Amino acid sequence: MILVSLTHARRYENLHPGFRESLVYLAAFAPSTPDGRYDIAGTACFALVQHYETAPAASRRLEAHRKYIDIQYLASGSEIIGVSTPENQKSITEYDGEKDVQFFEGSQGLSDWIIRTGELVIFFPEDLHKPGCQRGDNPAPVTKIVIKIPV
Repeated sequence: MILVSLTHARRYENLHPGFRESLVYLAAFAPSTPDGRYDIAGTACFALVQHYETAPAASRRLEAHRKYIDIQYLASGSEIIGVSTPENQKSITEYDGEKDVQFFEGSQGLSDWIIRTGELVIFFPEDLHKPGCQRGDNPAPVTKIVIKIPV
């Protein structure tokens, strides 16, 4: 797991194929882009643009992926993402290969990361994450881009 501002993310562009083009995509992102899937030219990577409201942590699920690395970038707003390792959590579903997701209990032993506008988090397959959690008592709107990079 890596938490970094987009301004400093270039130092990680050589970690994996597709990072460089994905970071270029994020730097050029227009917040008015409609929700949906967008292929990142010249790669097998794609971006999922999402506009939504955060929700109480109890209503969100802790998840992990096997086929993709996630880069989750907040173009606007802020949210809490609960993070953990698989050793600290119990799975509650079998891995769904079609949707590339497995869910975990996620109620104990999480570290909460506050993610703000202009920041991104890189989640590798072994990193469990519970995104979209609200800060404080009220939901808040966010614009998030989740980039999927094949492992």
